[in-house]
Amino acid sequence: MDLSIIIPTFNEAENLAPLLAQVFQVLRDNEIEGEVIIVDDDSPDRTWELAEGLKTNYNGLRVVLRQGEKGLATAVLAGFAAASSSKFLVMDADLSHPPALIADLYRALDNADISLASRNVQGGGVKNWPMSRKAISWGATLIAKFLTDAKDPMSGYFALRKEVLDGVTLNPTGYKILLEILVRGRYERVKEVPFVFEDRKNGKSKMSSGIITKYVSHTWSLLKVARTTRAQLVRFLMIGGIGILVNLAALWLLVDYGSLHYLPAAAISFLVAVTFNFAGNKLFAFKDERKDVGAVAAQYTKFFAVSVGSLLINLAVLYLVVDQAHIWYIIGQVIAILAATAGNFTGNKLWTFRPSKTVTKAKDLKAGALRAIIMGYMHGYDGNKAR
Repeated sequence: MDLSIIIPTFNEAENLAPLLAQVFQVLRDNEIEGEVIIVDDDSPDRTWELAEGLKTNYNGLRVVLRQGEKGLATAVLAGFAAASSSKFLVMDADLSHPPALIADLYRALDNADISLASRNVQGGGVKNWPMSRKAISWGATLIAKFLTDAKDPMSGYFALRKEVLDGVTLNPTGYKILLEILVRGRYERVKEVPFVFEDRKNGKSKMSSGIITKYVSHTWSLLKVARTTRAQLVRFLMIGGIGILVNLAALWLLVDYGSLHYLPAAAISFLVAVTFNFAGNKLFAFKDERKDVGAVAAQYTKFFAVSVGSLLINLAVLYLVVDQAHIWYIIGQVIAILAATAGNFTGNKLWTFRPSKTVTKAKDLKAGALRAIIMGYMHGYDGNKAR
């Protein structure tokens, strides 16, 4: 089996027959041995029943009926579990995803781990979209840019190798399963294939304010684990903001309740804030997993040195912009803080929390062993059991 095509459905009876005719034609024309798995969420229009009836027309058509559970993302996961191939392709049932692109997405996996139909590369785009929908899509993509380097992470039309999901726990909500995979999956190469998105031919769009709310919640949960530098920077700034409050709280307590002079109190507050920031950045911003006492102590020393260095950058830049460039000291301090923050983040990313070769190698060995176990299990897996 070359390819498993997963099509989640809910009230898509009008579109199903023409869609399947095109999909199976593409498979025949391109000599792709494939299966099509319809995952239906117990549609009131009985899409699943129509799909069952069409099995006589198409070898390789399978139907998974889900009752008591709804949602596109989890339906896709059910399709993955039922698939017999080592390559998956996901597409919508509303004819907005041209079946002719199936062959391109499939072949792209020869040199990539994930391939996706992209509206945001040369040759791609949208057709007949109102400005409101374009604005929503633009905003959603902008938010997702903090989580992944893909140009169209909001695409619902994509393919991937099964190994991308090896040892990965997915917890998607809403409709953006690809974004979940791009953040949590194990891959190196992504290929974006241009396509022009046209709105659905029949039926009603499922876009709603509830979906938008779920998306925001979903991206927040992914921000906590995303590996991109942009996501790390956001987490770093969050910890830094809280660290300022910790510094001020410690200073207030030491001066007002500890009866210390404000200067030694400020020095102690600085140490307290640095320690808080170190813990927050190690555990949250950079997700550093080293626990050896010696390694942690070395990291703390580096973090302290970077913090002091950032303070010196702040003072040096402040002096230059105020005394030399004659800029108002408040604006000068803003510029100095930005420079110091950039130095602080860069120093800690490249020095303090730089992944050690030993940790990276251990992770690769663990992942390789887990992949071998999973692939050995899947080799004997009968996809029909997931029905």
